[in-house]
Amino acid sequence: AKSREERDVLLIAIGGEDADTKPALLLVGDVVPGEVIGSEIVLQMVEQLMDKADQDDDVGQLLRRYTLYVIPRPSPDAAERCFAQPY
Repeated sequence: AKSREERDVLLIAIGGEDADTKPALLLVGDVVPGEVIGSEIVLQMVEQLMDKADQDDDVGQLLRRYTLYVIPRPSPDAAERCFAQPY
């Protein structure tokens, strides 16, 4: 998707080829645009899940049974304004 200011809105889908047919969970970071750490938290979570998917039976089973949709920053325009002057 694109924001109003034409920034990309990232969606990460984890669930394999049958992702659309399984129960799903949506994880959203930066729900409050001024608290930009939320995007980093959900991205680190995705990285850790992917790293453990083949090593940890519980994580592997979770990812086989459910689809995870992750939107790290649903409003990139508002988040970018946090870094614009004046701060």
